[in-house]
Amino acid sequence: MCNKDPLLDVANHDEKSDPKEQFLQALEEYGVKINDEIQLAAEHLFSGWLQQKRDQDFLDSGFDFSYNSIFNLFDYRKSSPSIGFSPFEISANIAKKYFPTSPYDLFETGLGKALGLEQHFNFFVLAVYGENFFFSQALFDEKALTSLEPSERRRILWRFFGLLLNKDCAFHMPFVIGFDSGIELKSLTSAALLNLLPGPPTENTHGLLQGIEFLKAWIRYDAEANRLTSHRLELLGEIQFLWKKLGEELTNAEQDLSPEVLKTAQRWLDETKRELFFLLYLYTNLAELSGEKTKFWANELDQFYWEYCEKNDDNTDSLSENEKTARRNDVLEQFCVQLTLQQVETWAKYAAYESAVSFLKHDAYFDPSTLLFYFGERWWDTNHFSIWKKGFEEGLSSLNSEERFYTLSNYLKLLKQVSYSKQSNSCLNGIDEALVCLGQRFTERDKDWQESYWNWCYSLLIDLHKDSNFPEKLMPEWTLLANGRLSGELRLPAIEKSIEVIFREFTGDLEFSRASQLKELLELIEYSEPTKNLRYTDKGIGLLRGKLSKLPVSEESVERDGHELLSDLLQKLDAVEPVKALRHRLILLRSSQAPFSDKSVYRGDESGISTLHVNWNSPFAALAHHFAEDWLRHSQFDDPEKREKWLSRYQYKRSEDQLLSYGEVEEWKRLMAFSQELTEFCLNRLRLRKGERTSEGKYTEEQVIERSSIWRKGYLRALTELGFDLGGKVHKTVNFTKQYDPDESVRTTAKECYRAVRRDKKTKRSIQGLKRGIIAAEWWLLVCQRRELGLEISTEGARRTRRNLLRNP
Repeated sequence: MCNKDPLLDVANHDEKSDPKEQFLQALEEYGVKINDEIQLAAEHLFSGWLQQKRDQDFLDSGFDFSYNSIFNLFDYRKSSPSIGFSPFEISANIAKKYFPTSPYDLFETGLGKALGLEQHFNFFVLAVYGENFFFSQALFDEKALTSLEPSERRRILWRFFGLLLNKDCAFHMPFVIGFDSGIELKSLTSAALLNLLPGPPTENTHGLLQGIEFLKAWIRYDAEANRLTSHRLELLGEIQFLWKKLGEELTNAEQDLSPEVLKTAQRWLDETKRELFFLLYLYTNLAELSGEKTKFWANELDQFYWEYCEKNDDNTDSLSENEKTARRNDVLEQFCVQLTLQQVETWAKYAAYESAVSFLKHDAYFDPSTLLFYFGERWWDTNHFSIWKKGFEEGLSSLNSEERFYTLSNYLKLLKQVSYSKQSNSCLNGIDEALVCLGQRFTERDKDWQESYWNWCYSLLIDLHKDSNFPEKLMPEWTLLANGRLSGELRLPAIEKSIEVIFREFTGDLEFSRASQLKELLELIEYSEPTKNLRYTDKGIGLLRGKLSKLPVSEESVERDGHELLSDLLQKLDAVEPVKALRHRLILLRSSQAPFSDKSVYRGDESGISTLHVNWNSPFAALAHHFAEDWLRHSQFDDPEKREKWLSRYQYKRSEDQLLSYGEVEEWKRLMAFSQELTEFCLNRLRLRKGERTSEGKYTEEQVIERSSIWRKGYLRALTELGFDLGGKVHKTVNFTKQYDPDESVRTTAKECYRAVRRDKKTKRSIQGLKRGIIAAEWWLLVCQRRELGLEISTEGARRTRRNLLRNP
């Protein structure tokens, strides 16, 4: 790239012969851009130059003004200058005539530099254009000034600010943001106390007030022109820095000021800063902003609103929630009065939008500030609440189906907390007090308003179900949340679908948090569809049983939620289908990876190690004592015929020498029924699977329902202890086992069992005898469980346990 040499590359360096051209030549060589306005201005300068008899030094020096003469420019605007040529007069006349609203345009042409204005441009503007020009839109909208780099433009404007503060000081040391404030402490305190003290302000105090007015004008006109959308942080940061310096000066002078003066000055500083910052939002031209910038403006205004509410008083912490609410409403009204309708609606809309998105990130626990920040209660009493709701809906629409659900879920949970909160005592923590305050405001409103609000919230929730992309896994939570507002044709299908969703998860990675959901869903369907409730309960136990049986042995791995649900479901099934409930418990005993007893085959494990202690896991004797008790009691009145039919299934042979009360007879019947159902279960475990046959008088373990030889022996031992033949069914199956079972030890055990059950016809059973049979049968099954799990058994301890249990059944 070739650089042009100002001497070698210019052919003619001779001075123009025509005086006027000579003058323009001098201007051009000095760097002035000759345009139409400069041509006219040059005519003016040329005339003055001629009057001075062509002072060649004036041209050759570049029209420089001396330090002293530029400072004397103030005298020009304060008094009537003498007639005749003066550089100041010429400069002022040029500026007023050809640059009436754009002093920096004069500087940019090069004429300002030629006239010596480069170092003291701010003084020239003050002298020529006057102090009021510093607060005019023309200054801040000047094209040449706005075309500068933002940092350079701010540097120039801060010099104007410094000039207004202190003209004498600004001449010798131009104001630069980042150093000291340049504001005298006395001026600061005087400005703060101006409304309290009579009389006009001092010159320095007036300068401080003018400087603040300049900042207000700066923020206003830049905001109106949207010049602060990209660079507001720089300007606000510089103002923040200046105010920090002022605050530090107040703090450092604490000993020299009375507490009242110090407090008043600090409050005045804070209020002035908030007023300055609010102007940014007040004068922003939303019509010319893009969607993202509009959203950013609204979110910043919302944050400013909360900060304004929190810092608007010294005693914020001592205010009650009701007082804080009243103050927030006052601030909101104060803002809305000043903002345009478009600004208020935009604020409400995007505040709601942010709330919708932010509720996704929170659970049911909120601190008071977060609670109020996102809830939108401050808009309840305004004419803009419908706009807030619309913004909330738009916020939801920006989320996917799952995110929308969790947002609405959190919002509705919080709304329920708000509407049902009651103030029970005066010692409430922050969140409770905030809830109570909100609850009072909510419940004090018109009933129609409350119902309309609830309907709006639930309509958003129910509409989620219409979304084809709504995740199926959310159906249980959605159903439980929307249940109270679902129509009849939606309610039952939603409950059933939700239950099926949870059941399908039992075959995969079930989260046991689903346990409580399944329980609630079954409760919802219990009264409207008892038959379906029974079917779902039975199926739920089976699936949950299979899931829990796969858990590791260690106590720490046991999922308590799953076992608690299992206990609840078994309890429900006990009341309507006691036989099914018993069979589920017996299969749980067989499939559990955690033992039900310790090495002494004792259920009450004193060491607390490796045994399963959950509500549903009760000893057989306790289960037998209450077996079918609830069902028999209710069916006695609800369906006596069904009750008698159920009882007739069992063989009742009682010792004739027993004299029993009515209660004892009922207990005896329950023990008989339990014993025979236990017998039926053990017997069934010894049978071949459906469709299996012996081959040449033999079968394999895979063909038997119970494949474990240990458990088959255990079931045979239990059958021996119980001693029931059930009309010949038992001895026939046992006989088959003693002949064909693939395990020799099982066949041997079956021979002993066969002889015992053949004596059934001759046996008359007492309550104590039935209890002993049940206890002994359980003892054998617990032994089998530990053997199958490969756990240690203390022979002496196990015998001692058995004898103690049978001694006092």
